[in-house]
Amino acid sequence: MKDRLFYNCNLRKAYNDWLKDAAFLVKNGRIVATGDKNSLLAEWGDLPKVNLKGKTVTAGFNDSHLHFYQLGKDIQALDLSGVKTLNELKAVISEWLDNKSIDNKELLRATGLHDQNLPEGRLPDRDMLDSLLGDRPLVITRACYHAAALNTKALKLAGINKETEAPESGRIGRYKDGRPDGRLYDNAMNLLENNLPKPDITSITNTMASASNKLLAEGITSVGVDDLNAINSPDLILAAYNKLIQEDNKFPRLWIQQRVNSIKEIQWLQDNSCQTGSGDYWKLHGPLKIMLDGSLGAKTAALSIPYAGSKSNYGDLLLSEDKLVKLLNTAAKYNFTVAIHVIGDKALDTALNAMERAKKNGFKLNESLLIHCQITRKEQLSRLGNLNMNLAIQPAFVATDWRFVEDYVGSTLSKNSYAWKSLIDKGACLAGSSDAPIEPTNPLWGIQTAVTRQDKDNKPAAGWKPEEKLELDLAWDLFTRAGAVLSGEGHYKGNLKPGQLADFIVLSENPYNIAAENISDIEVEATYQHGRKVY
Repeated sequence: MKDRLFYNCNLRKAYNDWLKDAAFLVKNGRIVATGDKNSLLAEWGDLPKVNLKGKTVTAGFNDSHLHFYQLGKDIQALDLSGVKTLNELKAVISEWLDNKSIDNKELLRATGLHDQNLPEGRLPDRDMLDSLLGDRPLVITRACYHAAALNTKALKLAGINKETEAPESGRIGRYKDGRPDGRLYDNAMNLLENNLPKPDITSITNTMASASNKLLAEGITSVGVDDLNAINSPDLILAAYNKLIQEDNKFPRLWIQQRVNSIKEIQWLQDNSCQTGSGDYWKLHGPLKIMLDGSLGAKTAALSIPYAGSKSNYGDLLLSEDKLVKLLNTAAKYNFTVAIHVIGDKALDTALNAMERAKKNGFKLNESLLIHCQITRKEQLSRLGNLNMNLAIQPAFVATDWRFVEDYVGSTLSKNSYAWKSLIDKGACLAGSSDAPIEPTNPLWGIQTAVTRQDKDNKPAAGWKPEEKLELDLAWDLFTRAGAVLSGEGHYKGNLKPGQLADFIVLSENPYNIAAENISDIEVEATYQHGRKVY
């Protein structure tokens, strides 16, 4: 690993700490000096040098929560994110099939569908899908990945019929006569995956490598990954991580969020030396990941009131408070921290109550975190702040959701939701993520939406709930330093101060020199890890 002096740049060392006409010295993969370029050139000019030509340099991006393996799979799947009508759905599927050579028996995967504009504002049923594609199995995954639609052939592949019972924390949609209508929710989606042949380790690693290439090209040098149960074979996923590290030396640093649903699964992680904090700065075992509710878009996020227009749909609380406490107590027993998926305010109540109960038994509440935390009541914001709760949030959800949040949960409940600035002001500790492939991986888009609270059409004009906008450098911190703090790695990555890992990116423009609505147009020209160019 060569020692090198990088000079002639606009350097963001840390939050609100920028240097113009700067230089920085990298030795053994770490930043050892920063400062005025002329001073450092005079002192270290005999070392190999890299002229950055006045470009802006910041720490590499850290996405605190995404689905690494699923992201790689989605690169190969049909993207339905732009579909708004059934006619468009049929046309996109037909065009895709015309351009691919696919065996008639092969399962076709389509992802990213936003169903708000489809009939009844929900996923198509099996009869509709059969009319589009009845001769081969098809599964369409909703954009949130908490619901899927299967045609009849795919239902047969999954072994789902009128007598099939839904698994715990899952739901099978049905017609009035009890027949499955093709719609699966949360853990019921595993009924299909469990009936498919498991991919081999080489296939899994290649899929992860595809995701790695995309992430590094977007300046993402570290990621929190939620993959461990992606194929219900954690041993295979762990083996694939190791193979990736051994064979492909270009990948983001991995912070593994370890999906579990039972005490048995926690015991497996304990027996296989996956305790929180084990590993190194390339692959670090993180918290247990627990799913507590569904998604807002699928109307399965657990609410304290029924969804607007319904008297009975409160969403799906996937675990009772008592069962969650048992999982948290087991986590404490084996010295694991925990990350809990919560979207609805009822799920948030349940999570906080359970965490405070388990704290009495040694559960590490202040080292654990909540993921998403979208729908919140005013008093919950104060509670989260008083607990200094760690939150992995997705600013890009604002751009996707603002048009339908109030229609789904009502004006009272939406009023204090997606309240990032309020949470920070009250004392909560936030880090940014994309939840990819649910939202685009580009951290610059995440930063832009945190600053503008607008969608890609720059709507609403003043931003949705503009009082919750973040200033630029704070938004930048969400996607750099904050993720490292969340994973317990803030002492050696996330900034570009002396002593930190030399993980940095070179940008085409200074974000302060362009309009906020154009931040996502900035290009990542180069990505470095340990001072070595990886993109």
